[in-house]
Amino acid sequence: MCYWGEEMLLQRDCSLRTLTEGDLTKILNWRNKFEIRQCMFNDSIISIDEHLDWFNKLKNDPHRMTMIYEYKEKPAGVINITQIDKKNSKCYWGFYLGEGALPRYSGLAMGYLGLNFIFEKLGINKLCSEVFIFNKSSLKYHQKLGFVEEGYFKKHVFKYGDYHDIICWAIFNDNWLGKKLDVAKQCFGGEEK
Repeated sequence: MCYWGEEMLLQRDCSLRTLTEGDLTKILNWRNKFEIRQCMFNDSIISIDEHLDWFNKLKNDPHRMTMIYEYKEKPAGVINITQIDKKNSKCYWGFYLGEGALPRYSGLAMGYLGLNFIFEKLGINKLCSEVFIFNKSSLKYHQKLGFVEEGYFKKHVFKYGDYHDIICWAIFNDNWLGKKLDVAKQCFGGEEK
């Protein structure tokens, strides 16, 4: 992810909140952008009816939630938390920035807030992620946040006329506690609440 802006990123300008119905049009437009959907397992264009169905199911599903990343109180990105398993204290995530004119490190700041939420608010022990091997920016992103590679699925997903490999990543709560100050320094120059 490369979002270069002249403005310095301050933690007080970045926040996470729960998705609301008022966000649906904006995130549907983001989700249907080619540069976002090309890295999704489901890369088809989503209709408004499919989107509304997804939202209605999300509201009643204790195993997933969607958060909106805001920059200066304006929606800028999405974090999807899925397969929430309270018994085993683990879940998966997916994310994307929808807005392009954001300060440098906005994506990393979104990850910082997301990991804090997942580990501190949800009390999760292990966060998992699956990334296409061709998505180099997401692979680097996970490394910067402190994820480690746990597995490799060869020819796992068929898209664009070929099979693609997937790398499985994970980070544990205690590893995040040891990494979060370094990530805060990268994002905010050391400013941490």
